[in-house]
Amino acid sequence: MPTYNLSSGTVSEYVTTLKKAGYDSVFDIIAKSRADFIKSVPDMEDSRARQTYHQARDRAHVLKSLYRSWQLRQEPVIGRLKKLAPSPSPLLKDTLLRNIGGDGDFSDLMERSTDYADAASIQSLFSPGRYAVALYKVAKAFHEEGSALDIDTRRPDLKDLILSETTMNQEITSLDLLLEMLQGNDSNKLNALSTSFFPMTLPYDDRLTQISAALDAQGRTLNGIWDSLSDTLASSFAADGQLTRSTPFSEEVSGRKIFLKTDDKMVFLAHATAGGAHLPGAHLNAGKPDAEAVLVAPLHITRKDGLFYLGIEGDITLNNISLSGCYLMADSGEDNGNEGNYARMGNTGAHLNPTTYLPITLEPDGGNGTWLKTSKGYIGIGSSGAIDWPTPLTVAEPSTATALSFSFCSDESGNNPVSPDASLPPNTAPNPPARTILNLTPVSYQLMANEELTETDIISHYGLENSQQRSVGDLATQLNDIPTFCEKTGLTFNQLLDLTAQFSYARAGGKKGTANHPMSHFKKYGATYTADVDEYGAAFINSGVDKNIEDIFLWVQPEQRDAAGNITTAAALNFYG
Repeated sequence: MPTYNLSSGTVSEYVTTLKKAGYDSVFDIIAKSRADFIKSVPDMEDSRARQTYHQARDRAHVLKSLYRSWQLRQEPVIGRLKKLAPSPSPLLKDTLLRNIGGDGDFSDLMERSTDYADAASIQSLFSPGRYAVALYKVAKAFHEEGSALDIDTRRPDLKDLILSETTMNQEITSLDLLLEMLQGNDSNKLNALSTSFFPMTLPYDDRLTQISAALDAQGRTLNGIWDSLSDTLASSFAADGQLTRSTPFSEEVSGRKIFLKTDDKMVFLAHATAGGAHLPGAHLNAGKPDAEAVLVAPLHITRKDGLFYLGIEGDITLNNISLSGCYLMADSGEDNGNEGNYARMGNTGAHLNPTTYLPITLEPDGGNGTWLKTSKGYIGIGSSGAIDWPTPLTVAEPSTATALSFSFCSDESGNNPVSPDASLPPNTAPNPPARTILNLTPVSYQLMANEELTETDIISHYGLENSQQRSVGDLATQLNDIPTFCEKTGLTFNQLLDLTAQFSYARAGGKKGTANHPMSHFKKYGATYTADVDEYGAAFINSGVDKNIEDIFLWVQPEQRDAAGNITTAAALNFYG
């Protein structure tokens, strides 16, 4: 080791001291920490010991660098790569020999590095191409054919790769390789990714990616276009609580004018009455009654507070009675204002609410028709015994077996059918960005927006195994685990909270109105309070009227601990209702 500014006697003394302590080379010294080395040479001054340790470390670093450079040039595989063009470099060898006292082999000082091939190994005996073939054969034996981890599944290009001087020396990027596989002869591979949900961050929709790239180039986003077209986020809730307008009541939004048709008969308004306990209104009848004061019922669907109501469209007068503002009610049929099972369009003067009027739910019948369900039952047909409404509509059929199936039409002749979805009012509910992204992504939106979601859809989306044996309870157990849900959906934890619209996930739960009931991140216009999550959050409300499904919502429940700090309830993603 260097011993600068020392006399020959001093050098001899220091060498004797080091050998006495068991140090034969600089590598013995750096094998210990500086503090341990200083303690091991008590006969040497601390300052001199520190200097010796630093000099030994620097010297060892130089020797290792020289040896690594010389060793790389001796590698058989590297020597056969013409592009690298390595040369023996005798000058480097001489420098190494001179610096380590004439011995060009470190085997007596350190073990051979496992980073390099042995002289008798296959890597040294054959060409890089033969080496790649050997590695491929070894990898083939790791997993069974057809396994997701099989080398032919993960790298299907290798089995058809032609080994030549060009393929062995020409570099190809991972992106080029990926595009070659996805855009090759089988173009369906790229399209299949849009309907593959597992593993990793699938699905991947190439068309959607191209659209997003084009929008990014224009400084736009899908969310921004969505907001510009709908402009509904600011109509109901404000995230910051700075209220800019107030309305005395919740917003009512109505759809287009429609006419109902069932069994080739139009639905008519008949038997109009007004005033007193009878309330202004008219009954609904299947087909045209044998009376003068009848009219094909012009209707619309109105949404309020998440519920749908069937109302009369426009300022309609029948039998000199104004039917403006009339909505579907349950009537006794005796013109006494009492509740019953007959369908009557009435106007109590009160605002829309499920206590006075009948909310409806639209249910497809599996064909071209739609069942209309009220809070009392399905809409069907009955008998009144009256001439001017002999085949009245009823609102309390127990099942679809006796319910009427309706077609939606754009004119009173019933010759121009329209889609029930096109008849619904526009959705003015606020939409968190994470939910908008899910809805705008082809196919993957199905779990959040599919009204006919099946267990098979869930199993396919999340890549769950044993789909034939898995029960709904098992699905809930797996997907309530937050890390699993985030892994399967690709959402981060913060995006999950954005989706649920929770103000905080520190709320432990509880019934509505209690302190622990989860609150929404949003405040309602015209109100000074923060809405609950079931009022606005990831609420799974299908505009139905069954009480057991109205308040079901998705939220992140934190872990709960007892007084001793033990976890009693693990953090989970729950449906609450």
